[in-house]
Amino acid sequence: MEAHLLEAFTGRPMDPLASTPRAQYDPALTTQNARVDAKLLELKGTSLGRARSTFHLLWKTYQQDGAAGLNARMHRKGEQRLAISRADPRLVTIIDRFLDRQTDKATSSKKRCAVLVRRALETTYPGDPICEIKARTLQGYINERAAGRYSFDKATTRRNTDNSPKRQYHSGAAYQLGERCEIDSTDLDVLVWDETSEFRPKLTVLLDVASRVPLAWAIHADSPGGFDHALLLARAIIGRKAVPGSGAATLSGSAALPSALMKQVNPYLSDESLALPWIFPRSITIDGGADFRSRTFRDACRAYGIHRELAPSGTPTVKPHVERNFGTLSSDFAAWLAGFVGNSVAHRGARDNPTLTLDSLRLILDSWISNIYLNKPHQGLKSTSSPGRIFTRIRCTPNSSASGLASQCLSESRSTSPCCRPNVA
Repeated sequence: MEAHLLEAFTGRPMDPLASTPRAQYDPALTTQNARVDAKLLELKGTSLGRARSTFHLLWKTYQQDGAAGLNARMHRKGEQRLAISRADPRLVTIIDRFLDRQTDKATSSKKRCAVLVRRALETTYPGDPICEIKARTLQGYINERAAGRYSFDKATTRRNTDNSPKRQYHSGAAYQLGERCEIDSTDLDVLVWDETSEFRPKLTVLLDVASRVPLAWAIHADSPGGFDHALLLARAIIGRKAVPGSGAATLSGSAALPSALMKQVNPYLSDESLALPWIFPRSITIDGGADFRSRTFRDACRAYGIHRELAPSGTPTVKPHVERNFGTLSSDFAAWLAGFVGNSVAHRGARDNPTLTLDSLRLILDSWISNIYLNKPHQGLKSTSSPGRIFTRIRCTPNSSASGLASQCLSESRSTSPCCRPNVA
């Protein structure tokens, strides 16, 4: 429309390559009324067709406010007003009271909520005209007040939303290795077998937030306790070959592991242990489980000066990185193993696949983390000093889109930082 207005009123050609205006829009040969008539005839039947008065009004608007004013005039956005803005404040108060109570209750229907609201109105204001509100109008009010509250969605969604902090959001990223770590346990989505039965083992991971590197991990047949987590912390702090019976010590003597390639990944290796970075955990975020709050695990953290940060009850979002790590382990690792069952019975096949033993699963997980997981680019590792590069958790390779921090920290800290050392005894 801007180009049409300029051509009709000033004679400026619409074609940017044209040196002279068209004959019917040449100010030297035609009058302004003639040019406007020609333009109205040209736009007739199109989406830009306007009456003469409207066309002059658009030109006046363009002269005063430019293209922005012209756009606002042609594309007016009506203010959407909620119907409940005209409702009685007493009714709004009662509706909000019932919606707020739904946070910890089972999910019910909107029809049931409308019945309860009407009963409350009749009890609180008997004989008042507010009790005669139409059912359709009341249902519309409830729908508008329930928007964004998940009052009639999944109960888990309501509880997680209610656990969100009542404050301004800020970044929870960590910028130093070991500054913030997260630990948690989950059921691995793989069936294993022993001499008597098949079961899903428990997986515990201690993850560093800054580099997304798992400092230590363990697979247990039953639910682990505080003593098991203390051993897990020992595997993360001291050299793996110094831990008797550890998976790394067994793997170091295995001919199946590409030890030469692992040494290229981490040139600091002077023995045959796994090629994993050594990061000292300074703070560990735990949940309210009795195993993490046990005296044994507390004393182990206290002995090394590690701060334990207790997450609020029912808030898995406080440990988002380790929770997301469990999803990666399920989709990228467990899904490729025999005995994969998914995270629920609904995802399980009609017949279970052949299953692995617990020891073989431990060996496979150790090999997968050291050879595949740590060498996979991670989009969450960002660094403003190296734009346009994708970094893995161990080393960096030039690529096209993102950048990372872990590998840069690991490489730069080889000779300067005591926080990252080779995983040796």
